Amino acid sequence: MRPILSMVQGPESLKHLTDGQLKALAAEVREVIIEEMASTGGALSSALGAVELAIALHAVFDAPRDKLLWDGGHLAPTHTLLAGRTESVSTLHHGAGRREEGASAAISEAAGFAEARALAGEDYEVVAVVDGGAVSAGVALEGLAQAARLGRRMLIVLNDRAFAPASRTEALSAFLSRMLAGRLYTTVRQDILTLLRAIPGVGARLAGAVGRAEEAARGLLAPGRRFHRLGLDYLGPIKGHTIRRLRRAFETARALGRPVLVHVVTRRGTGYRPSEQHPDVYDAIGPFDPATGRPTRQTARPTYAEAFAEALLALAEADPSVVAVTAGVGGLKTFAKRLPERFYDVGGAAQHAVAFAAGLARQGLKAVVAVPSEAIQRGFDQVLHDVCLKNLPVTFAVEGAGLGDDGGRAPHGAFDLSTLRLAPNMVLMVPKDEGELASMLEAALGLEGPAALVYPRGPGVGVERDGPPVPLEVGRAELVRPGRHVALWACGPSVRPACDAAERLAEEGVEAFVVNARFVKPIDNALLCEQARQVGVLVTVEENALAGGFGSAVLEVLEMARLPETTVHRIGLPDRFIEPVSSGALRRTVGLDAEGIAAGVRRALQDRPPISLRHARGSTR
Repeated sequence: MRPILSMVQGPESLKHLTDGQLKALAAEVREVIIEEMASTGGALSSALGAVELAIALHAVFDAPRDKLLWDGGHLAPTHTLLAGRTESVSTLHHGAGRREEGASAAISEAAGFAEARALAGEDYEVVAVVDGGAVSAGVALEGLAQAARLGRRMLIVLNDRAFAPASRTEALSAFLSRMLAGRLYTTVRQDILTLLRAIPGVGARLAGAVGRAEEAARGLLAPGRRFHRLGLDYLGPIKGHTIRRLRRAFETARALGRPVLVHVVTRRGTGYRPSEQHPDVYDAIGPFDPATGRPTRQTARPTYAEAFAEALLALAEADPSVVAVTAGVGGLKTFAKRLPERFYDVGGAAQHAVAFAAGLARQGLKAVVAVPSEAIQRGFDQVLHDVCLKNLPVTFAVEGAGLGDDGGRAPHGAFDLSTLRLAPNMVLMVPKDEGELASMLEAALGLEGPAALVYPRGPGVGVERDGPPVPLEVGRAELVRPGRHVALWACGPSVRPACDAAERLAEEGVEAFVVNARFVKPIDNALLCEQARQVGVLVTVEENALAGGFGSAVLEVLEMARLPETTVHRIGLPDRFIEPVSSGALRRTVGLDAEGIAAGVRRALQDRPPISLRHARGSTR
């Protein structure tokens, strides 16, 4: 029974609750989040750390009239509940009903909201909630500078999950911050400056002296001084788990009528002891027992991320020129502990990570950049111009590509093959399992130019590896199964279901080649053209958007080889953004499971006699 939460029919309900009731509401919301994520998994620690923050924002502001932008979905589950969508708890980790911006982009979008409000002559509040790691990214800093230049009324809430609980120094800083930005102080300050400037001869100097004294006071407010120099008022740090203090800070910021940054200090995992003790573990947790915190989905299979981390550490220990740069990818703690002088964690600054790695590579180091799939696109400008243009030996390990088996807790990586393969000089690899991932990493570090290996989140397939990985020959595919009637070319996690599909087809008298492409760029042209001539029917399978993906690369090879009469059927992801949902259900929907692939082969065979490549079809069911 959750009596307070049952009273909440929307954000407006919070306006009528006392501070004591809001505190009780926070406890009930935590119960719901823990209960939901116990069955689905998710970023539990971050969600629990932002509960009071979301409650205080809704108690002060009037959503949806006021615009609340959340920088990253891991902060927003409480917002989802308070928006009156308690019936959608089962989609809590999907962020049903929230405004979610891309990582680091909320400040820039909020500045756009505030400027549009001014141009339209409207009157509403604009709030951007940003994560402490995201604010280090270049686009976040550019957004802060633009917000300051425009000077429009808006609130930027910095959710700082890195600081320890406030010390006495921070308490003094918070007091001075409230004093310097308070309404009474602001009014008196402006009146005094106006009077001083009116004094003939010395007024300007006296006003300048007051400004310098104020700056000296603000100098006590580290890191507030940095934001003030940008032209932003600063409040904080504020304890992020005391609703009364949060409300007071937000009300003060709203009354100032200009851009204000409120620095809120939160602790990940608050309210659930296992998560408090191991916040990193519970920010990427699978299903667990809420009573004990122990995982309920036991598997002996290592994840792709674990296999990558193990392989990278082994290669780095054998080669002192190997360095690791990570931008938002966990799992490299052992590397950081054993080789701290060669490990660099730049937080959410993916663009910086790529350019930084380029600098390392130009000085003879082998830089490996571990970056999430959703972040590599933000750093693609640097990938193209700072790495590929200069043909530098930087290896990109892109985690979360394809349809990761993580219960739908994160965005699917639908565009990595399409974006990365267009970069000149890039070698692009997709492993069929965690053992092949290790071999690809070793091959990449042996190259004189850039390479990328993209792999999914979640557990691998559980392969046994005998001895150290053997580097692969660049551009050489693997023939997994012989055939006679059709060729199935698959890459990455699609290889296994392609083999299963071939088994089903064999029972129907259809013998299908199955090829593990391994390399999306360069493709094994010789084997591809040989099979195209031999069977005349090719089916490509990929966990990537059909537009510009692996299947498109196959079509390009056949066109260049003047084999336009080959029937090609492509199976992949549709041309739309796909919400985080269970990868198993999505594979069935778009025909990427064994039965869907077999059905695609049947359709391709029905197209014979061969058709022109300009009629090649794509299948997303």
